[in-house]
Amino acid sequence: SVSAQEYDQKRFAYEGLSKRAASLGADLRRLRLRQDKTRIDAPFTGVVLERKVARGQWVGAGQAVATLARADSLEVVVDIPQDIAGLAAPGTDVDVMVGDGRFRGRVIALIPLGDVATRTFPLKIALDTDAPLAQGMEARATLPAGPIEQALLVPRDAIISVFGQQAIWAVAEGQATMLPVTVVGFQGSIAGVRAEGLAPGMNVVIKGNERLQPGQPVAATPAGSTAQAEQ
Repeated sequence: SVSAQEYDQKRFAYEGLSKRAASLGADLRRLRLRQDKTRIDAPFTGVVLERKVARGQWVGAGQAVATLARADSLEVVVDIPQDIAGLAAPGTDVDVMVGDGRFRGRVIALIPLGDVATRTFPLKIALDTDAPLAQGMEARATLPAGPIEQALLVPRDAIISVFGQQAIWAVAEGQATMLPVTVVGFQGSIAGVRAEGLAPGMNVVIKGNERLQPGQPVAATPAGSTAQAEQ
């Protein structure tokens, strides 16, 4: 049993000390958070390329302390012309040559900031390889030059020009038949064409086709991939 005055004094002291403890707890959490922020952990495992500060040096908020390079992920940046920029969509698989090595890559993004002088745009390609590649190496990427089209593949030598029209000589029932063609594209010694009447598995003439006449008898070679005119 105490007086009301003494009770109020004790109660006020308790409430004051409780608020003081809460304030000190907030200060402690702030200092601990500040201490945690003085430790900068690398976001990935890699190699330090450049150290920008020295031990014991004070740094400001947002100041860079080092430049790191990832060892488990490689990216290639190539500049591509604006004509094919729309064909390199993210997720497209491409071949990348670095030195004598050939690697498979995947398009990550096309940077929409081009070079006004060359009209080229940076293209980022991710490589999935553990080869010892380094920043600054020359890389060459094979990219599509046009949209994907359906076509038949024939030897490039089978295509000739007749009165300004491209055509091939196909062998049908032992006779030469000229078929006008539309060339879709070339890859080495192979050409992709579209032609009415041309079907997979048909023999085409690749030698002497400049001298053939429609309906002239021809015989396929034993390989079955070329034909020659019968004299």
